[in-house]
Amino acid sequence: MSELVKRTVSGAAYVISVVLAVYLGSVFGLPYIYGVLFLLLMVGTMYEFYHLVIAHTSNRPNWVLGLVSGILLFVGVFIAVYAPGMMSFKAWMVGGKLCAASLALLLLVAPTIQIFSSHATPIQNWGTACLGWLYIAVPFSMASLLPRLGDINTTWQMLLFPIIMVWVNDTGAYLVGRWLGKHKLIERVSPGKTVEGFIGGVLFTVLASLVMSYFASWGSGLVWIGLGVVVSLFAVVGDLVESQLKRSLLVKDSGKFLPGHGGFLDRFDSLLFALVGAASYYMLV
Repeated sequence: MSELVKRTVSGAAYVISVVLAVYLGSVFGLPYIYGVLFLLLMVGTMYEFYHLVIAHTSNRPNWVLGLVSGILLFVGVFIAVYAPGMMSFKAWMVGGKLCAASLALLLLVAPTIQIFSSHATPIQNWGTACLGWLYIAVPFSMASLLPRLGDINTTWQMLLFPIIMVWVNDTGAYLVGRWLGKHKLIERVSPGKTVEGFIGGVLFTVLASLVMSYFASWGSGLVWIGLGVVVSLFAVVGDLVESQLKRSLLVKDSGKFLPGHGGFLDRFDSLLFALVGAASYYMLV
């Protein structure tokens, strides 16, 4: 099976799974469907990140503590947003306490452990634990927040459409880059990415956003074009950041989670940044 076929099949399987989870969870009022899915994806991505660093550097972050901190943050945000009696004071209090516990583990317990550690790089260890939380747990937690930035008629669109845009951007950039790519985008970071692929990804995403605007319950076509551009740009930055991470660790793929895509980080690198970009855009418009 060719690389393109593997990439297309595995990518489509991922997108279909996420689309069904988000749509069914929103339509039937069962956000736990996509909540559990995103939690599992977050755990897998954080685990992969920490063990990638441990395997290829001298850093020894407390990955269990980092992972627990990420889970507490995700669950805290989810409860605050989706608990019965949504947006109630009690839900906010419970969710807030879990988020506070997440920060306490990361900013108090983790550095305290390093103080008593005999390892040669305590600050790097703590910094790596914090990076996994900030780089992965925060964006995945924001996925729970996106549907609540709209009204009851736009719940599934607020989360699902940006996810589809990321996939369209990735596919468009890959196809156009292979077909027309001649000029390197940032060769020292990602030798395989081209200016033509970057432009193709943005154009594909803008076209997809225009199609989505016809099915959307809010916003004009111009607003959706803006969202497409923002998601595309943030997705590219996320992709380049992960490429730089892999180059610094001297690895080709972060793992083997999806055939043709590599590991969790290889698959979700663009999405992590795009979720943050989409949330920021929603709040500004």
